Amino acid sequence: MHTLREVPVNRVDLIKGTEIETKEWVVSEEQYHIWVNEIEVGSVSASPSKIKELAVGYLVGGGMVSLDDITSIGVSCDAITVETENPEKTLDHIRTKKFQVSHIGADKIIHGSTVPASVILNSVSRLQSDTETWKKTHAVHSAALFTADGTLCELVEDISRHTAFDKVIGWGLLNNCHFSSTFVAISGRIARDMVVKAGNVGVPLVASRSTIIEPAASVASATGITLIGYVRDGHLVVFSHPERVVLD
Repeated sequence: MHTLREVPVNRVDLIKGTEIETKEWVVSEEQYHIWVNEIEVGSVSASPSKIKELAVGYLVGGGMVSLDDITSIGVSCDAITVETENPEKTLDHIRTKKFQVSHIGADKIIHGSTVPASVILNSVSRLQSDTETWKKTHAVHSAALFTADGTLCELVEDISRHTAFDKVIGWGLLNNCHFSSTFVAISGRIARDMVVKAGNVGVPLVASRSTIIEPAASVASATGITLIGYVRDGHLVVFSHPERVVLD
C-alpha cells in the first residue's frame, strides 16, 4: 500500500483573488491490530510501511515479547500477527507488562557512548532535509537511528511520532544494531513510552527538535538515558544526564 497519493484540489489565493484546480499530496493512515499468539495486545494508527518493524518495536520495546522468542510475523489488511516459541509464557509476560509502559526494570541502568553536540545538531536537522514525505505534505513525523559519530542507520516517516519511534527501534532490532553506540532523533515531543522503549532495548540518548513531556524526564533520569530537546538553530537543551553530550 502506498504511503502517499495525489488528490485533486482547488487552490484559492485570497490576496490575488484567484482559484485554480491542481493536485496535492496527502498521506495514508491505517489502523493496525497487533495479535500475539491469537490474542490482541494493542491497536495503533500508522502509515502503511515497515509494518513488521512497527510490531517488533512496539512489542519488544514495550517489554512484552523478547526478540529471540518471535518465530513469525505476518501482515494482512489491518492485522499484524506475531507467533512466539512459548505461547503460555508469552501470555503471562504480556499480562504483566502490557499496562506498565511507564516502567523500566529497576535494575535497568543504560550505558552508552558520548555524542558530540555538533553531531546531535546535524543529525536532528536531517529529520527535515532528508524526509521526502514531509517536504511534500508537512503531515508526518520522523524518527532516525544514528551511530554516535552521526552516521545515519535508518530514517522513518509516519503519521504518528509514536509509531515512527517504534518502527526505527524495530528496524534496529531486526538488523542486530548495537544500541549502546547509537541514538535516536525524533521530530516530535519525547513521550514517556518512547523513553521506556529506548531503555528496554538499550538506546542511551534520544534527541528532538521539539520538547519533552515531564514523565519522560523522570524515567530518563532514573535509568541513565540522556534526553535532549529544542535541537535547532544552533542550540539544544539537555534534560537528563548531560555527561553524555560532548561540547566540540
